[in-house]
Amino acid sequence: FLIYEEENKLFLAMGTPRKWLKDGKAITVERAATYFGTLGYKLHSRVSSGEIEAVLKPPKCNSLKEVVIRFRHPEKKLMREVIVNGARHQDYDVDKETVRLTKLSDNMRVVVKY
Repeated sequence: FLIYEEENKLFLAMGTPRKWLKDGKAITVERAATYFGTLGYKLHSRVSSGEIEAVLKPPKCNSLKEVVIRFRHPEKKLMREVIVNGARHQDYDVDKETVRLTKLSDNMRVVVKY
């Protein structure tokens, strides 16, 4: 699935096939209606350069406390580093291939390096 809501959380790209993130491919979700409001995001694969990027426009809703994004590397490589809005980010799970965001802003850029 591309979007899943649970309590005060949004889960993104949790069930995307790995082949959707082969080098140069992108997954785009625009103006998706959620319980928290309108959401948009794009995952862009640059795995030949060792990264996958997400650009996220989360809903503006105080009850939304957390967004979890899954980055499924097409070759099952492990995450080495995560950068959110230009700063190193430590809240990620290598085994689950997820990045957890709790400090949400209007436009977010998440880069996962492999």
